[in-house]
Amino acid sequence: MPSISDIAATSPPEPRRLRTLLVDNYDSYTFNLLQLLVQSHGAHKDAQSNIIVIRNNQYSWEEVRDKILPHIDNVIISPGPGNPSRKEDFGICEELIRSSLKPLLGRFSVRLLFVVWYQSTGRRARSRLSHRHGLMSPGCLTASPICSRSREGFPEELQVLARATGTVCADSAEGARTVETSDIMALRHRSLPLYGVQFHPESICSEYGARILDNFYRITEWFAGKQEPGPIPAHVQAMSLLSLDDKVWNSNSVHSPRQPRFSLFADVVDLGSVQKPTDIGSRLFQHLYGNDDMPLWLDSAKAGDANSNISVMASGRSTHSATVRYTVHDRKISAVQFPEFGQEHRELDKHHLPAADGVSFWTWMQSIANDTQISGRPADVQWCAQDRRLDDELRGLGFRCGWVGYFGYEMKSETVAEDPLHKDPVFVNEEDGRLPDAQLSFVDRCVVLDHRCDPPRAFILALANSIPHTPNGTSTGDACTAPWVYQLAGTGDDAMQWIAKQVQSISSWAASCKEPAAVAAATPQYSNALSSLEPTMPRDTYISEIRQAKDWIAQGESYEICLTNQFHIALDQHLAPVRSAQDMQQLYQFMRARNPAPYGALMYFPDIKMGLASCSPERFLRIEQASDSGERWGTARRDPKPTCRAVAKSLQENVKERAENLMIVDLIRHDLNWIAERGCVQTYASVHQMVTTVRAQIRRNVGDVAALAHCFPPGSMTGAPKRRTLQILHGLERDQQKRATPRGVYSGCLGVVIRTAVVDRRGSRLSAGAGGALTILSDPEEEWTEYIGARQI
Repeated sequence: MPSISDIAATSPPEPRRLRTLLVDNYDSYTFNLLQLLVQSHGAHKDAQSNIIVIRNNQYSWEEVRDKILPHIDNVIISPGPGNPSRKEDFGICEELIRSSLKPLLGRFSVRLLFVVWYQSTGRRARSRLSHRHGLMSPGCLTASPICSRSREGFPEELQVLARATGTVCADSAEGARTVETSDIMALRHRSLPLYGVQFHPESICSEYGARILDNFYRITEWFAGKQEPGPIPAHVQAMSLLSLDDKVWNSNSVHSPRQPRFSLFADVVDLGSVQKPTDIGSRLFQHLYGNDDMPLWLDSAKAGDANSNISVMASGRSTHSATVRYTVHDRKISAVQFPEFGQEHRELDKHHLPAADGVSFWTWMQSIANDTQISGRPADVQWCAQDRRLDDELRGLGFRCGWVGYFGYEMKSETVAEDPLHKDPVFVNEEDGRLPDAQLSFVDRCVVLDHRCDPPRAFILALANSIPHTPNGTSTGDACTAPWVYQLAGTGDDAMQWIAKQVQSISSWAASCKEPAAVAAATPQYSNALSSLEPTMPRDTYISEIRQAKDWIAQGESYEICLTNQFHIALDQHLAPVRSAQDMQQLYQFMRARNPAPYGALMYFPDIKMGLASCSPERFLRIEQASDSGERWGTARRDPKPTCRAVAKSLQENVKERAENLMIVDLIRHDLNWIAERGCVQTYASVHQMVTTVRAQIRRNVGDVAALAHCFPPGSMTGAPKRRTLQILHGLERDQQKRATPRGVYSGCLGVVIRTAVVDRRGSRLSAGAGGALTILSDPEEEWTEYIGARQI
C-alpha cells in the first residue's frame, strides 16, 4: 500500500460521488465549512444529497453508527467551544474518533486536537492553551497529507486564522509526555486515518482552505477503492439538520406563499420646488405626521451617506391596518387595530402559541407574511398618473408597504438552540409590565422619500385588497392563518383617493416650503437627561464581568463576547415624562440632530405609551429580489465604526479591531450560508478591510421571516460562537441582585438596534443599552471608557 503522502501527491481520479457527514459542535462557522465542501473535490456535483449535517447531540452514538455511518465515506468535525472532556460539549465526536469505523475521519478544530486523540485511546490528557481567535498567523506546512505541497500553487507557508499555542500533557505507559503546540498546524494519526488542523480553513481570510479539503477528499477516494458509492438514502437525508429545518418551516403551520393578496397603487411628487432643501426628510415628516399619535418613521438622516437611500413615513393608525405583538415568556400573540385618529383601538386577536416542537412566533409570522403578499411586478402596479410612471425607480425603493417594526433581543430564545432563557428567566420588574418582545405594524399606506436622486422625490403608495372577502372576514377562495388578515387594506378606490389627497398636500407644501424648522427649544433638557443616564452595572462590577468574559475566552468557551449594560433614568426627575408622540418626536429630533444615521427610526405606540428613537448606523439584513428572475438575495453589512479615512487606517492597523471584525464577518457568512443556495455566498470588503458586505442567494423555499430568524440575533451584538456566547452572556448580564436582566429592544433588529432610546413605564423612564465586543486582547479599563462614551446616543 502506498504511503499516505504518496496518496495526497497523486493526481485525483475522475471525481466521484463521495458522501460526507459534517458534525456541528454548535460552532458559528460550520456552514462556512459546508460552503467550502461544496467547492472542494467530490462534493460539488450534488452537494445537497452528498452531505449530511448533524449536531453533536442530535442523535445518540448508536443511531449515528447504525443509521448514518453505513452510508457515509468520510466524516468532518467542525470547530467548537468548550472542553472535550465534557460530554455536553463534544457529544458523539469522541465515539466517532475512537471507533474509526470509516476509512477516513477528517477533523477541523482549534482547541480539541491533542486532548481528544489522547483521551480516545484511554489516556488522561490536560491542556494549557492560549487561544488566538481572530488573529492571522503564518503557518508552516507539516508532513500531513492534507497539507501536501505537491500541487502547484500550494505555498510553503500559509496565512491562517485562529490557532492556539501552549502545551498538552498526556499520560502513557512510558510516563507523562508534554507536547508543545505552538508550531503544529496539522496532524495525522500514525496508524489510523485520522487527520486534523488547529486553525479555521473555512475562514474568509485563511488561505488554501479548499485545497486542504481537496487533499482530504483524494485520500478518501483512495480508501474507498474503485467501487462507486451509492447515493445517500432518502431516510438518511431526512435526518440531516438541513432537512429537519426545512420541514419545520414548510410544515402545515407555515403556509406556502400564495397569490399576492394586495395590489399596489402609486404616484410620485418631484420635490425640486422646495427652497433650501436642507433636511427635507424631517421637514416633510413634520408636515405629514407631526400631529399623528402613532408615527412610524424609518429615517435615512445622514446626508451624503451611500446607505441613506430612502425614508419611510407612515402612521400605525388606519382602518385597514393591524399591529402584531408578541411576548416570549408567555408566548402570547395579540393583534390590535388603531382606527382613524380619535377612535379607540380594538383587539383583533389574542392567543398563546402551543408549546410544540418547531412552533414559534417566527414560524407564525412567516405564515402571516405569506398571507400578506404584495404584487411587485411592474405590470401590476396601478399608477394614478401614467405620465409620472417610474417603474424602475419604484422597484429599486426597497419598501413598498408591508410590515414595519422590531424584533427585540429576547426573541433569541426562539432562534438559538437550547438558549437557557427558560431555565433562568430574565427578571422583569412588576412596575414595568412586560413590553412586547416583537412589535410589527402592517403599513397599507405610506410616503417613501427617495434620496437617491437630487432633488429627492416622494413616492406615495397605497395597497388595495385584490382577493374578495365577505363582511364577516371569510374569503372566497383561500384560507389565512388569522381571520383579521382579510380586513387588511381597503379597495382600489380607497387607495386612489388617499394618494390623490397626499399628492395635493405634498405639492402645496413643496411650493410654499422655505426654511427648515428649528429643533424644539426644549431639547437642552434631553441633553441633561441623556448625560445623566445611570448604568445598571456600576464600574467595578462591569470591569469584573469583562475579566470574567476574558477568562471564558481563554478557556476556549468563546471566541468573542459582546458584553452590554443598560442605562436608565427616571424622566420625571429631569423633565416631564414622555406622554405623547409629539414628546417622542422632540426626543428623536434632538438625537438625530446630534447623530444623524442612515438607519434611524421613530416609533410610538399610544396605548402602552412606549416609544423608540434610534440613530443606528448599521443595517442587519436586506432581502431583495433580483429583477424578474425570481432570485432573492440577502445582504448583511459589517461596518463597526463608520469613520473618516484617517481613523479607518488606524482601525486597519489595530490588531484587536481587525480580529473582532473578522470573527463577526465569518459569523455572518455562517448565518447566510444556512439559508443560501450552496456556493452562492459572496463577500466583499472595502480597501481598509473594516467594512465588509456579505451577499447570499437565498434558497427559494426560505421565506423572508425565516431568513431573518436564521440570522437572529445579530452576530455583532452577541459574539461567536453564538449559542455558547449567549449562554455566557446570560450569566454575565445581571443586575446588582444577580438577576438576569433583559436587553429588550436593544440588540434586536430594526436596523441593528444600537444608539437607541426606549421610553417605557408608560412614559416615565428612558433606557438605552451600550457595550462592546471583547476578545482575548481587550483591556478592561479601555472597554469601560468606550462603554461610558456610548451613552451619548
